[in-house]
Amino acid sequence: MLLPKLLALGLGSSIAAGILALCFGPDSGVVLPRDPERWRAQLEAAAELPEAREMRERILGTLAAPGVPAWAGDYVNSDGFVSLRLTLGSEEYVYEHSHCTGVGELSYGTVESVDGARVLLRPAFHVRPDEPAETTSERRSAFAFERELVVVTWNLERFLVPESQMPEFCRLVHAPRWASMRYASYPRLGEEFGGWNFFDSDLAGLPDVPEEHRHLLPAE
Repeated sequence: MLLPKLLALGLGSSIAAGILALCFGPDSGVVLPRDPERWRAQLEAAAELPEAREMRERILGTLAAPGVPAWAGDYVNSDGFVSLRLTLGSEEYVYEHSHCTGVGELSYGTVESVDGARVLLRPAFHVRPDEPAETTSERRSAFAFERELVVVTWNLERFLVPESQMPEFCRLVHAPRWASMRYASYPRLGEEFGGWNFFDSDLAGLPDVPEEHRHLLPAE
């Protein structure tokens, strides 16, 4: 990729932006970000991606070891275009949000603490080139990476839910059709299938959420 190569040459984000603008002119069909901060973030993400993916492979190699906590795992959500993947080990994690134009968000670091179903992360690196998805009253909130995540068990499924999005998660539990949990973007791990599965999961009944959120769940 051209972005990490330019960064490796020691070029600043503004210089790299100028070079890419010359390479990809207005007739190239390539959409380039206008915000210099987004240029900088894209360059940083591209440069850190190899180390992040190496860490992910290291974490994956530990998940089958004896004594690994139940909340650890490789949590994924993908619609075929956008992929969210949070690989969570007992001591480290890697989060990557990727799409057809590259990396929209990247973070990796350590697990700071665990309190019941809550996992608190300590990022060593975190950058988000993409702007947060717009949220309206008619639209679900997209999964947003946060340091504090709740591991929600639902039958043979496990979801990673940001603490701030727990009320919405509970609201979607029995929502119909396109508003249902099947179309939500929370990364998930389905043990029954050895990994994430989109439609075949058993989401009957109610999920096991922390006590302070149980009043937000619908009646069975």
